[in-house]
Amino acid sequence: ARSLSKFLFRCFGGTFLLTTVYKREEQMASKDVMLQSIPNRINSLEIPSASRESADEMTNPSVDPMMELEWFHPHLTRHAADCMLIDNAPEGSYLLRPAEDNEQYALSVKMSASVQHVRVQRAKDGYKFGQTMFNSVREVKKHFEVEKPVIGGESGVTVHLRFPYSRHCDEEHMYLDIVTHTVQRLTDRGAAQYASIRRNGTTEEPAQCVSFPVASREGYLTKIGKLRKSWKVRWFVLRNEYLTYYKTRQATAPVRKLNLKEATNIKVDHTKGKQNCIRLGRATGRLLYVPCDDGW
Repeated sequence: ARSLSKFLFRCFGGTFLLTTVYKREEQMASKDVMLQSIPNRINSLEIPSASRESADEMTNPSVDPMMELEWFHPHLTRHAADCMLIDNAPEGSYLLRPAEDNEQYALSVKMSASVQHVRVQRAKDGYKFGQTMFNSVREVKKHFEVEKPVIGGESGVTVHLRFPYSRHCDEEHMYLDIVTHTVQRLTDRGAAQYASIRRNGTTEEPAQCVSFPVASREGYLTKIGKLRKSWKVRWFVLRNEYLTYYKTRQATAPVRKLNLKEATNIKVDHTKGKQNCIRLGRATGRLLYVPCDDGW
């Protein structure tokens, strides 16, 4: 009886254990099939395009999504926006820039006589401007460039946003061409006065100083005399477009002052046997020969 019971236990117990193993393998296989089908199910879901664009924009911090807008200036400050729009843009011009906290955006708008700034809020599901919520940058672009909104504040003054101010615009006209450029230099008397001021420790400015153009040169050169065709040393001063020469450096009255804009036939001359010699034609028909012994 004991031998029979042991035999039956082994048979039924082994069958039970084998059945349990088979069931566990079937469960694991079914789980693998379910896991493999999850990506296909996710891909088969239909997500609205606007929501997908908004999600992509929010999850890609490396590139600002607003760069899609030609009128977004990523490095522009409020002060620079004021200067650009007030001087170079008509009423109704606008641009987008980062706000001062760098977490939101600001729309800078050119009014009739000023520049106003409006916040554009960045939310989890899009962008908010005024009373409107936009799901993506493309919706923002359409609202401004196609619909061209009219906005106004509590003052009641409104403006029609018609001219986006591109970050790729030609700004050459914004720069000033320097015509006058001078520095203050001390005369001999002023230098002595300045030395005295430094010794006494006062902050008084010396009175003996003159304005001297930066684009200036001065020094001794030789020239051919008017009557006697001999070379004479004169003190030449070049200031802007005027070339003036004196008998000596200490002389206050110039011998002659030439306007180089009126000079003609300016070229290097080799007929006088002088090195580095320049010939200048004057309106009177006379020629001025000026060599330089020290080179150009």
